[in-house]
Amino acid sequence: MTFATKADGRKVPLELEKVKKTCIRAGYSIKLANEIVKIISEKIYDEISTRKIYKMILETLSKRGLIKVKYRYYLEEFRDHIFETIYKP
Repeated sequence: MTFATKADGRKVPLELEKVKKTCIRAGYSIKLANEIVKIISEKIYDEISTRKIYKMILETLSKRGLIKVKYRYYLEEFRDHIFETIYKP
């Protein structure tokens, strides 16, 4: 089983289904999401950071000429970071 390292250092089982869901949530087709999962899965290694996986998704989308979404994700990432900073448990 392959694990991913979360931002807080926890190791969790890697779920490529989450990569697919991320792509679909961003407005991509299931077909494209599956293609991205296939590309990403070939580059995955044990204990890869979730941030690295995220960057792989963005790079794959960017290489396909779908860079506009890249900025949307940066805004969402910034929003999440601010939320986590303000409401840190």
